[in-house]
Amino acid sequence: MPCWVQVRLACPDITRACDLARAFADLVRHQRGHLLLEWIRQAEQDAPKPMEGFAGFLRQDLDAVTAGLTLPWSFGVVEGHVNRVILWNQRCQVVCWCITSR
Repeated sequence: MPCWVQVRLACPDITRACDLARAFADLVRHQRGHLLLEWIRQAEQDAPKPMEGFAGFLRQDLDAVTAGLTLPWSFGVVEGHVNRVILWNQRCQVVCWCITSR
């Protein structure tokens, strides 16, 4: 029997935390924001304290978190601007190095 199975069997809190973490990862991966409130309720009922606290933070901004887990999003435009700034910065550093090394 793998050691992680032994740990889960020996500690119900770890088992519950792992189950909730997997369920939350599934919500994020498959954009199932409509199930978030149910996940929060489960976490607040019988999860270990750190997971319960995390659920409480999610509940504080429930609309935004639900939208993030439901609506399609992309960093395409922002990422393009960031890459352009990075390349510009690198070019400036090369030019400065060439000027100062003379």
